[in-house]
Amino acid sequence: MSRSHIRKHNRSHNAGSPPPDYTHVMHSLRRMNKDLSPEEMVVWLILWLQNRLSNDLTEEQLLQFVKVRNNVTPCADGQVRTSFDGTVSWTEFSHGVHRDGIDYIWLPLPEAIHVFCHKIISKLRNGQPLLSARQATHLLTKIRARQRHRGSSSTQFKLARKSVLNAFWLNLARSDGRFNVVSFTVLFGSDKLHHRHAIHYQREDISRCRHQILELYNRGFHNISEAAVKAGVEYQFLFTMDGKRLQNRTTPSAPKHHKQYKDRIFAIKRTPTVEEIPDAIIGGKRAIDLSIVPAIFSAINASVKQLKPTKRGSKRQHQGYFNARTMQLALQTIALSGMRPTNQVSPSAASWHRPMASVSDKGELRPLYINRFLADRIDQYLQLQQQVLPPNHTDNHRPLLMLVDDLGQPTPLTSKALRAYLRQFSDAIVPYQLRHACAQGLQELGESKQLIAKVMGHYHDGEQYDVSWHTPDSRQRIITALDSLTSHLGVC
Repeated sequence: MSRSHIRKHNRSHNAGSPPPDYTHVMHSLRRMNKDLSPEEMVVWLILWLQNRLSNDLTEEQLLQFVKVRNNVTPCADGQVRTSFDGTVSWTEFSHGVHRDGIDYIWLPLPEAIHVFCHKIISKLRNGQPLLSARQATHLLTKIRARQRHRGSSSTQFKLARKSVLNAFWLNLARSDGRFNVVSFTVLFGSDKLHHRHAIHYQREDISRCRHQILELYNRGFHNISEAAVKAGVEYQFLFTMDGKRLQNRTTPSAPKHHKQYKDRIFAIKRTPTVEEIPDAIIGGKRAIDLSIVPAIFSAINASVKQLKPTKRGSKRQHQGYFNARTMQLALQTIALSGMRPTNQVSPSAASWHRPMASVSDKGELRPLYINRFLADRIDQYLQLQQQVLPPNHTDNHRPLLMLVDDLGQPTPLTSKALRAYLRQFSDAIVPYQLRHACAQGLQELGESKQLIAKVMGHYHDGEQYDVSWHTPDSRQRIITALDSLTSHLGVC
């Protein structure tokens, strides 16, 4: 399959595109640096980092790039500042967020371009624009150019297409498993997500988002510099001042002060009076406190044990115990497999083949990955089911999880009944939030967003660029991650 066909397929699914060709991007940056003045290059780089190099830009927006004093309010688009913590001086730019009551955050410039930009910005007075009117007109002309970003003179190197260069960070973030959904939303907005509802079950503090974004920038420039080495071009191909080459050949890492977030103020919140807020939380309102999940499952487990009848127990007691085991197993399946508890709150019995099952999800069958703990519970439940259900109701065409009524007849498990059962143990959450707990737990365990999307059923084939997610090894990676999730969530 050609790269152009993959891009077309991915665009139709809003699922990203193949990682960019770093060599083409590197040569394009070299060409832009030759065509633009240092001040214009600083503004161009900031716009590039924000994925804002579009034909909709105006000269007024370019003239809004101005240096401001540290901790100035109010904050607006296009502001830059130098931040000093007593040890390290760092350059930051404002970035619009406009969600969860937060309008702007300050993002640090990546290490590879920091020295170059810092020398330009530190020379400016507070309140002084970075560009003159003439420079803004020239830069706008280059941004709106229809051809590739190749500059006025020809080059022997192949350059990146304009659309590819503009979307460089967007595509890099989509293909980077370490870049989480909340940070992606902060940088690009939720409309660019491969699955727009993925933000609902994840939350993060602003400090961590800043760190994730900086690390993404550093990894991108590190890959570009590696492409320069392979192409035989000077490592510091872009960032020269006064004829001197910068010596920053180290592996990308956060600056010292960037890890000390708790005492810093990085977000601007618009209220009746503009205020700066420290370490705010951003993300989905459906995300839950995972610390309450072990207590809930512990209470359910204790309740089920109390209902277990003796050998001389009545038929009604056995049926009540069976229904409680059904409810318990349904909640365990939701929390440990990411099953959606809406229409069909059970995989089909015919699809259960350890360690996989399938479930109807929004009108389509999708696989469920069952870890060892849950597989053992399902096997035990099926043995109990054979003792309780009539012989003619144990065929493979039924749902795996079923209830029995007062007459001993099997009835389907509904989301309403499951929600009422969970309410006996906690009013804080509903069954659907246990599905979110599955994703939150995997995120806390450090699993990639591709693996989480695969488990949650949000996955598009176009988001991964090889067949690595369609092999036994990939399934084993998912099962291993879900095995760790059992103890992490305290499911019992």
